[in-house]
Amino acid sequence: MGGISPVGGKDSQYPLGDGFGLHAVPPRRVHPTPIAPHFSSRHTGRRHMRFIPAPAPCLVAGVLLLVLTNVFALLSAPRIYDWDEARHGVTAYEMIERGDFLTNTYMGEPDYWNAKPPLSFYPIIAGYKLFGFNSLGLRFFSGVFATALLCLVLVHTARVQGTASGMLAVLMLATGKNFIFRHNARTGDPDALFLLLYVVSVLLVLQKTRSPYRFYIASVLASFAFLTKSFHAAPLVVTLAIFFFLDVGVSARSLKHAIGCLLAGLLPTSLWGWLRYRVDGTAFFKKMVGYDLLKRSSQAIEGHQADLFFYFQNVLIEFRFWMILAGVLLAASAYFARRAGARNGSYLPEGIARPFFLRLAIAAAVPMFLFTAAASKLTWYTYPSYPFLCMMLGTLTAQCIVALWHTGGVHAARIAAFGIVAVLAVAEANMLRQTAKAARDQDEVQQQIIRLGEVPDNRGACLSLRGTGWTQGRVLAAKLYGDFTPLTGKAATTCERTLYLDMSE
Repeated sequence: MGGISPVGGKDSQYPLGDGFGLHAVPPRRVHPTPIAPHFSSRHTGRRHMRFIPAPAPCLVAGVLLLVLTNVFALLSAPRIYDWDEARHGVTAYEMIERGDFLTNTYMGEPDYWNAKPPLSFYPIIAGYKLFGFNSLGLRFFSGVFATALLCLVLVHTARVQGTASGMLAVLMLATGKNFIFRHNARTGDPDALFLLLYVVSVLLVLQKTRSPYRFYIASVLASFAFLTKSFHAAPLVVTLAIFFFLDVGVSARSLKHAIGCLLAGLLPTSLWGWLRYRVDGTAFFKKMVGYDLLKRSSQAIEGHQADLFFYFQNVLIEFRFWMILAGVLLAASAYFARRAGARNGSYLPEGIARPFFLRLAIAAAVPMFLFTAAASKLTWYTYPSYPFLCMMLGTLTAQCIVALWHTGGVHAARIAAFGIVAVLAVAEANMLRQTAKAARDQDEVQQQIIRLGEVPDNRGACLSLRGTGWTQGRVLAAKLYGDFTPLTGKAATTCERTLYLDMSE
C-alpha cells in the first residue's frame, strides 16, 4: 500500500498513509487506565490525518474537476433569466453599442432602476468580446470568478487548517445549489465578482501578521466591491472595522491608520462618483441612495418580503446534509473521547476553538444579521456568509474525523469517511440533475427570437411581439441573437424594417 509506514516501530498495528495531507495516529492501548486524550496542534495540524492511503494531489484534482463541472457544464444554455442577469446583459450590450462605459442604460435610456456603479458590467463586456453575443459570453466570467473563489477557499483553508479541511470546505460550497445556480456562478449577475472581492478582502486581514497595512489593501478591495454591487458592500465595511479594532486596537496610532484606510477606500469610489456626476449631476446618486439603500432597507419592495429567520433557514436548507453529517461526527467524537476517559471537555476537536475559526464565525455572522435587519430580503444577499460557513464546517468535519481516529480507531474514522462520500454523492447527483434541468429549461418566445436571428436578412430589424410582452430576458435575447430592436416606446417610430412575432396561439 503506497505511502504506508509503521508508527512506533516495525510491529506497530497502526499504519500511517498520506491521503488528505494530514496525520492522525490512534493511541496505543498500553495504559492500564484510560488517559484523557489531548489533541494538540501537533496532532490536528495540516500534516496529521493520513489514514486514507491515496495521493493527496489526486484527491485535490478530483475536487477541482467537480468544481469545474458544476460551474461550467452546459453554461451556454440559451435561456436568459429575467431581472438582474438580463438587465446587466442589456446594459453591457448597450455600453459596447454606444461606446460609453460609464453610464449604465436600459433600452437606450439611463437606468435608474438598477442604480449600481458600472464595474459589474465590464466582465460581461469582456465575455461578449471573447465569445460573441450569446449566453456563454454573458456568463463566462461569472464562472471564472466563482471558480477563483472556490480555489481560494480550498487553498486558504488547507494552508491554515489542513488539506482535508480545505477540500471539505470547497466541496460543501461547490455543491450548494443556490450558490452555484441562482444569481451567482452560472448566471450573468454581479455576485460572483462581488463575492470574490469580498472574500479576498476578509481573508487578507485574517493573515497572521501584526502589520496594519493589510487593511489598506482590504479597504481598496472593499471600494471595488462597492463599485460592483453598491451598498451590498456594507457588511464588508463593518467586518473590516471589527477586525481592525481587534488587531490594531484603539489609540492615536490606530486612528491614523483608520483614517488612512478610509482614504484608500474612498479613492476609487470618489473617482467614479466624480465621473458619474459629470454625466447627470445628482440624479443617479439620489436613486442609488433613496431607492437602493433607504427604501430597500426600510420597506419590502418588489415583493421581496420574508420572515425574521429567512436567511438562517436558507443556510440550513443549502447545507443540510453536510450539517447533519458534521453534527453526527461531532457527537460520535465526543462519545468516543468520553469513553476514552475525557472528563473536562478536552475531547472536542481543537479546531473549533482556534481564533481563526472564531473570526470566520464573525465574518459569516455580520452579513446574516445586517441583512436580516433589512426589510427587503433575497436569498443571494447573504451569499458572502457562505464561504466562511463552509470553511468552518469543513474544518469541524475534518477535526472530528481526527478525533474519531484517535479515540475510536481506524474503523470509526473510515466509517466517517464513508459518510462524507455518501453525502457528496447525494449532493453532486442533485447538482448534475439541476444542470441538466437548466439546460432543458426554455422560454418559447426566446427560442423563436433565436430562430429569427439565424436568418441573416433579419438581423438588425425592429421586432414586434404579438400575444405576449417584452420581459427583460426577451429584450436581451433580441439584442444578442439578432441585434433586434424591441418595439417598445419611442423605438417604434425609428424603424426602417419591422418583423412581427405572433405568440397569440
